[in-house]
Amino acid sequence: MKRILITAIAALMLLPAFAQETGAGDNRQALETARLLKSQYKFDEAIAVLTSSLSPGSFDPAIMKEIADCHFQSGNAIDAAGVYALLYQLDPTDLTVKVRLAAISYRQKDYGNAISFGREITATDTIPAITTMVGDSYAALEQPDSARVWYTMTLDRQPRNAGAITKLSAILLQNKEYDKILDLTGGYMEYDSTNATINQIRAKIFYIKKDYDKTIDLLTFNRDSLEDDSYHTHLYLGLALRETFQFQDVEKELVRAWQIDSTDYTLALNIARVKSIFNKDFSSGVKEWYDKAEAVLTPDPLDLYNFYKTAGDDCVAKEDFDMALGYYEKALAAYPTGLVSVYSIAYCHMRKKDYAKARTWYERYLKAGKPGTKLYEAAQDDLDYVVGSFINERSVIF
Repeated sequence: MKRILITAIAALMLLPAFAQETGAGDNRQALETARLLKSQYKFDEAIAVLTSSLSPGSFDPAIMKEIADCHFQSGNAIDAAGVYALLYQLDPTDLTVKVRLAAISYRQKDYGNAISFGREITATDTIPAITTMVGDSYAALEQPDSARVWYTMTLDRQPRNAGAITKLSAILLQNKEYDKILDLTGGYMEYDSTNATINQIRAKIFYIKKDYDKTIDLLTFNRDSLEDDSYHTHLYLGLALRETFQFQDVEKELVRAWQIDSTDYTLALNIARVKSIFNKDFSSGVKEWYDKAEAVLTPDPLDLYNFYKTAGDDCVAKEDFDMALGYYEKALAAYPTGLVSVYSIAYCHMRKKDYAKARTWYERYLKAGKPGTKLYEAAQDDLDYVVGSFINERSVIF
């Protein structure tokens, strides 16, 4: 509010001086002329006509509202705020002025003032656009509980407000309130089943709840009937098809999602895993997608570890142990406490019959691993085999 009041004082100081220089005119004629100019998007000319109609030292609210509106529509938020603030000081009950001040505050990312004006407005009139804007302001301030209250107020007045449903669903998703999201979006679906965004929300929830057939039905409808070529539709359609083993269509959907947004390494990783099913060796089309995933990886150590471990596991499945070792070593370098990779390195050396290295790595794992776990017991069994094989190998040499 302080910033707006300062702007108002500056506007108040300038307006009389400007009016004195240009002289006064007939206010009614000035308003008609200015509104015609506004309709032609000639905002600067309209402002000149309006200010020239002001008598020295006068303050006509109708003229000032038109001046403020010209500034507002031309995108001059600072000057618009200054004039609206003057009007607000003269009449704090003027709803139109408060609505414009709320909108300007939000556009300027002055969320505190946007909320303040929004609360004033809602005390006398619940306007869905304002309650949504207050919700958006709280969301921008990372106060989801308050945002939830205001989005709910919007839906109390407009149950079919798709924007408010989408925003409230995002908050409910963070809280894992999946059934509430289905109830919320289900009510909208009874009114309109052709909203692609609402369908995407429901499809994602069905995917999370492992109801993959419903996910596929919704997103296939989006893609084919609504011509929805969006990232989320192709992504979740591909993932749901993968879960139902319809591999012939998975790659097409996931690759299309990657063409739209190639910043998510997990998507490239999923494509690599799908391609791996249809390729006998790792290098044939599979490594290309692991390389793409690696190129967009964030420097988060755990993300790096999981990526390299997954790539290594894929190599092991194809018995490409040299390639697997390279990935496991990178995984361990990224996340040194990742004991599973220690075991995997030992296993690769064992399969390569490099028993001396395998023994070193198994002993390293057993020293740090947790006794009693299945992996720990497997490492003990493998080590027994490695030691026996190492002894037999040396006996043959000598």
